[in-house]
Amino acid sequence: MKILHVNGARGYGGNEQQLLDIASKLSELKVNNAVFCALNSELSTRLKPYPGIEVFTAVDKKFKNAVNRKEFKRVITQFKPDLVHLHTSNALTLYFFMAVLSSLDIPVVFSKKGMSSSMSFLSKYKYNYKGIDAIICVSQTVKEAMQRVVMFEKNYNKLLVVPDGVDEERPMILQDSSAVLESNEKSVQIGNVANHDDRKDLPTLVRAVDHLVNELNYTDFKVHQIGMFRDKQSPEIVALIKELNLGSYIKLYGFVEEAARAYEEMDIFLMTSKHEGGPSSLLEAMRFKKAVVSTRVGVVPDAVVNNETGFIVAPKDYKALAEKLLVLCQDKNLRNQYGEAGYAHFSKNFTAQQSARKTLDIYKKVLEV
Repeated sequence: MKILHVNGARGYGGNEQQLLDIASKLSELKVNNAVFCALNSELSTRLKPYPGIEVFTAVDKKFKNAVNRKEFKRVITQFKPDLVHLHTSNALTLYFFMAVLSSLDIPVVFSKKGMSSSMSFLSKYKYNYKGIDAIICVSQTVKEAMQRVVMFEKNYNKLLVVPDGVDEERPMILQDSSAVLESNEKSVQIGNVANHDDRKDLPTLVRAVDHLVNELNYTDFKVHQIGMFRDKQSPEIVALIKELNLGSYIKLYGFVEEAARAYEEMDIFLMTSKHEGGPSSLLEAMRFKKAVVSTRVGVVPDAVVNNETGFIVAPKDYKALAEKLLVLCQDKNLRNQYGEAGYAHFSKNFTAQQSARKTLDIYKKVLEV
């Protein structure tokens, strides 16, 4: 079976890591994988340690334009895939206009990682396009939102759920053996891995820290926030940290080349998103046996067993986040207990091997193999 994966992101995030993890595990299942990705993308660089996965790149930085549609069609002609798997919204747009404007008779699957509260008419038409054979939703939350917001009832049967999975055997590009986090070993290290996007709601993280320090009177900790800065959101986050005088409790690292190394140095993983599809960062933390405190979004209700592997609170409830952090900060044995239980739950349900097998089943169903 030959699969052409398409990802139009120039940067690198959880979506791209998932593609890499799943493709590598599909290769172990005797699937011949190739990836069509954006020009000068980080994904193309990250794929280099995987010689079994052929890489094609767009020829223009505007991924959805006519030049890249022509190149995409050329790649299909050259690689001759049995199925195309679209991994980003701009990949869906690229395919959609190519399919509408020229003949393309090939099975197509699309992965949906997140969900906004509204959709344009064109977006709805793309998602419901007859050429899309299946839509893989990263969580039941995304599936339900797709039904509510974008999908026509006649296409509900195309929505299938396959949670993200983490590859425990993934090779890391280790630049050196030094610590990633700047920390005092005697204090509790709280980690957060999230780009500075609105949906990650990092102002709520800052307010949770403020409540922990100034209302709950706990100060023996440091929050390490790893993620790409954004022109719109980052200044707001920086200003709020300064306004609340929390500079000694929160460090913003920006993008870290090998963020997976940072999980090993965390005691607790904190996530404050207001809406999510996954996130894969939480699964990464569970892989490293970290107790988690998270808002109830995306895959979290399935991945986190409340009061057994971590704590779940409502989105934007910074006071509850702070209260749950306090419990874990003050009880190392409980942190370790939750971390071990979380790893067992992760190993049973959220590995890349499991995601790859479920994805392959969908391919076979679409292809009627």
